[in-house]
Amino acid sequence: MDFLAYSAGLILFGVAIWRSGVLPRWAGVLVAIHAPLISGLFTVGLSLVGVVLGLVGGGWIALSVMRNPNARMQTEAEPRVK
Repeated sequence: MDFLAYSAGLILFGVAIWRSGVLPRWAGVLVAIHAPLISGLFTVGLSLVGVVLGLVGGGWIALSVMRNPNARMQTEAEPRVK
């Protein structure tokens, strides 16, 4: 039962990353996909793929935040009128 909560939470977190517009969209996809692979009843090979996807997605998010920590403030400061 715990694996369902873990998977659902990280899938929703991946969707939030995708829709944020600040973080890399495809990193959210990697985070969302890795959750069912790790927590599901899959083979060891697919679980390892899930681990790699989670590490790549999380690392990508961390690097994007470290490169531009003020990205949120910059997007709010831009005028919306074209």
